[in-house]
This record gives sequence, C-alpha cells and structure tokens, in this order.
Amino acid sequence: LGPLWLTTAFRAAGTLESDEAVSSIVCVRSLGARGAAERLLLEVSYEGGNAARPHSGRHRRLLAKVPVESSERLKQLAKLQIAGLDDVGPLRKVRIADIFAELNFYRLFEANGPFRMPRFYFGDISDKTSAWILITEWIPLPGESDDSRHGEL
Repeated sequence: LGPLWLTTAFRAAGTLESDEAVSSIVCVRSLGARGAAERLLLEVSYEGGNAARPHSGRHRRLLAKVPVESSERLKQLAKLQIAGLDDVGPLRKVRIADIFAELNFYRLFEANGPFRMPRFYFGDISDKTSAWILITEWIPLPGESDDSRHGEL
C-alpha cells in the first residue's frame, strides 16, 4: 500500500474526487490480528481539492483490515495467544462469504444506518486469489482524540 495505490482505490470507491489524492502515509501501526484479519492503523495526508482542508470530512486516521497471510505470522500469533501476550481472538480460516458481507455492510449501510458507523473508504475481494482488503475511518477509543469528528462516537 502506498499513496498512489490508496488514491486510485479511494477514487474508484468514490471516496476521493478526481482532483484529490493521498499525498503520503505518515505512519502504519499494527493493531494485531483478530479472527482471520490483521488490523492496521494508517495515518495519511491528502492534497488537492477539498481533501487537504482540516474539516473536509476526510479522515487522516484509517483502519485497514487485511488477511493474515503467512503461515509464519499465523504461528507467531498462535504463540502469543497461548502465552496470553496478545488479544488476537480465535484464529480461524476466512470464509469469503463473511468477508463479502462485511465489505458490503460498510459500503451500503454507513450512510443510512440507524447508528453512527465508520466511514467506508475502500473494500475489495480478488476473484482470482480471494485476497481482500477493507479500509474504513478509524473510530478512536474513549480517551483518544480524532482529528475530524472530535467527541462524536
């Protein structure tokens, strides 16, 4: 994942306008794994159009969920879980139908749900490899600050 990839993906999803772009990835932090997904906290910056303005509605902190891919990473997570050092949740084989349902839940209901949901930025599943990705707004935990919707959970 890089700024160009994110820009292309966000434009394809309708998240960014054609004159807006992700200019940089400021940092990436792993939040560990849960189920069959590795969770990553991305902090990005934008340029062009309205996206770079502080109150543009574009979130700088994003949550990316990607599949736990390597068997070595699965073994590492299992050891951490057994040792009680990481709250990874049960590691399980992913069902593509579950991923498809989660992607569509965020994509279709974020604007019309009866409660506030993380904004959908991008999601896709490969027909060939079943690789997938979901990127949403990061919802901060109590006590953390958010750069665009402070105090609204």
